[in-house]
Amino acid sequence: MSSDYRRKYEAKRKDPLKPYYPIIGLILIGIAGAVGYFGRASVYAFVKSNLLTNTTGLPEDSVMEYVVAFGIGLVLIGVFSMVFAVFAPKPKNRKETSESTLKREKEEMDAERLRAKRRKAQMHAKMKKANRQKNQ
Repeated sequence: MSSDYRRKYEAKRKDPLKPYYPIIGLILIGIAGAVGYFGRASVYAFVKSNLLTNTTGLPEDSVMEYVVAFGIGLVLIGVFSMVFAVFAPKPKNRKETSESTLKREKEEMDAERLRAKRRKAQMHAKMKKANRQKNQ
């Protein structure tokens, strides 16, 4: 009998890392910033020699290195975000309007009505039995 109620009222398992997501995000931002900072000179030298030949009006090289470092950081944060979006646990209660979802919800509601009816019948039988014993 208790197995009828176990599935509906059972506690849901929670993601143990969820409270640490902001801290993990800050660490990843720090990593992206550090990689951008330490890789800025070599990446800027590569970009300058291959893509920025014969360009004028650019700020001085030290400023452009920091612009490249910021760009590297943004790209790495974007990559981390895409990887997280692909592998993050999806919520199970996402609302989808499909026939199978609606059918499953209807079946769950019917099962809940049946459980409530059984509980009511059990309670009625217990009360009837108690009243009989009290009247004897």
